[in-house]
Amino acid sequence: MREEKALKPKLYSYPDFDNPIAVFDFEELENEDALLVLCVRKDPENEDRMENVAFQWTGPQFELQEHPEADSMDKE
Repeated sequence: MREEKALKPKLYSYPDFDNPIAVFDFEELENEDALLVLCVRKDPENEDRMENVAFQWTGPQFELQEHPEADSMDKE
Protein backbone atom coordinates (compact mmCIF):
# COMPACT_ATOMS: atom_id res chain seq x y z
CA MET A 1 0.00 0.00 0.00
CA ARG A 2 2.79 2.42 0.93
CA GLU A 3 4.70 1.69 -2.31
CA GLU A 4 1.51 2.12 -4.36
CA LYS A 5 1.00 5.56 -2.83
CA ALA A 6 4.61 6.52 -3.58
CA LEU A 7 4.24 5.51 -7.24
CA LYS A 8 1.09 7.55 -7.86
CA PRO A 9 1.66 10.56 -10.15
CA LYS A 10 1.59 13.82 -8.21
CA LEU A 11 0.77 17.30 -9.45
CA TYR A 12 2.60 20.24 -7.90
CA SER A 13 1.36 23.80 -8.22
CA TYR A 14 4.07 26.46 -8.03
CA PRO A 15 5.05 27.89 -5.57
CA ASP A 16 3.41 25.34 -3.24
CA PHE A 17 5.73 22.42 -4.04
CA ASP A 18 5.48 21.07 -0.48
CA ASN A 19 1.85 19.95 -0.89
CA PRO A 20 1.29 17.80 -3.99
CA ILE A 21 -2.16 17.11 -5.37
CA ALA A 22 -2.53 13.32 -5.57
CA VAL A 23 -6.00 13.30 -7.11
CA PHE A 24 -6.46 15.79 -9.92
CA ASP A 25 -8.33 16.37 -13.17
CA PHE A 26 -8.55 18.94 -15.94
CA GLU A 27 -9.93 21.51 -13.51
CA GLU A 28 -6.40 22.11 -12.19
CA LEU A 29 -5.21 22.91 -15.73
CA GLU A 30 -7.88 25.58 -16.18
CA ASN A 31 -5.93 27.97 -13.94
CA GLU A 32 -4.36 30.20 -16.60
CA ASP A 33 -1.84 31.83 -14.26
CA ALA A 34 -0.39 28.61 -12.85
CA LEU A 35 2.86 26.75 -13.23
CA LEU A 36 2.19 23.04 -12.71
CA VAL A 37 4.62 20.14 -12.58
CA LEU A 38 3.45 16.54 -12.89
CA CYS A 39 5.93 14.05 -11.42
CA VAL A 40 5.73 10.35 -12.24
CA ARG A 41 8.11 7.92 -10.54
CA LYS A 42 9.59 4.96 -12.36
CA ASP A 43 7.96 1.62 -11.71
CA PRO A 44 10.08 -1.47 -12.43
CA GLU A 45 6.92 -3.53 -12.81
CA ASN A 46 5.46 -1.25 -15.50
CA GLU A 47 7.31 -1.16 -18.83
CA ASP A 48 5.71 2.22 -19.66
CA ARG A 49 7.29 3.79 -16.56
CA MET A 50 10.93 2.76 -16.63
CA GLU A 51 12.26 6.24 -15.75
CA ASN A 52 11.30 9.14 -13.51
CA VAL A 53 9.51 11.77 -15.58
CA ALA A 54 8.37 15.33 -14.93
CA PHE A 55 5.99 17.30 -17.15
CA GLN A 56 5.60 21.06 -16.86
CA TRP A 57 2.51 23.06 -17.79
CA THR A 58 2.62 26.84 -17.80
CA GLY A 59 -0.66 28.73 -18.07
CA PRO A 60 -0.81 31.49 -20.68
CA GLN A 61 -1.17 34.16 -17.98
CA PHE A 62 1.69 32.89 -15.77
CA GLU A 63 4.37 35.56 -15.38
CA LEU A 64 7.64 34.23 -14.01
CA GLN A 65 8.82 37.78 -13.27
CA GLU A 66 6.05 38.19 -10.67
CA HIS A 67 7.83 35.78 -8.31
CA PRO A 68 10.77 37.01 -6.22
CA GLU A 69 12.83 33.86 -6.80
CA ALA A 70 12.54 34.28 -10.58
CA ASP A 71 16.18 35.36 -10.79
CA SER A 72 17.24 31.74 -10.35
CA MET A 73 14.54 30.21 -12.55
CA ASP A 74 13.58 30.02 -16.19
CA LYS A 75 10.65 28.35 -17.94
CA GLU A 76 12.87 25.48 -19.10
